[in-house]
Amino acid sequence: MRILLLTLAFVLGCGKTPEESDAMEKGASIRLKNFSRKSFTTDGVEEWDLASKDAYIFRQGEKESRIIAYNLNFQQFEKGRKTGLVTAERGEIDYENRILHLSGKVEFKDSERHVKSEQLTYNMNEKILETKESVVLVEAGSTTHCRRGITVNRETNVQVCRSPAIVRIQRSNGGFEEL
Repeated sequence: MRILLLTLAFVLGCGKTPEESDAMEKGASIRLKNFSRKSFTTDGVEEWDLASKDAYIFRQGEKESRIIAYNLNFQQFEKGRKTGLVTAERGEIDYENRILHLSGKVEFKDSERHVKSEQLTYNMNEKILETKESVVLVEAGSTTHCRRGITVNRETNVQVCRSPAIVRIQRSNGGFEEL
């Protein structure tokens, strides 16, 4: 009788449908909610601070190869002071090459400029922001629409706006002057 009941319980238990996963990235080694990570130099000075709502860590062997983060917030530091903030709906961090691939309402802010786009790549080694997508660039009271993308070298403070349009300069009375 016990064997019959155990067999019946086993058969009924196998009929349940598995729970659906809400994971947005398949094949990840680890999934973390409310993820944060900080990076420091060898002498203890903070380099960057990364936070996200959801993070998926991919590994190759014993090393992390990349992280895909949703609702990403990436703050950079230089000599202990904040130098740049990147936010995006989705970001892929390539650890080997130290490159951020960002998409979905991407914004970059530093003391010089505010860049908005749907896609942006940031090379952390060379401190270069780049995209071929449409960009809105706000700096020094002016707004420029770079229709075919932008390249910003944060190290040399040189930027290239491809196919610029709609440049507005803010007047002292709060209005804008069209150029």
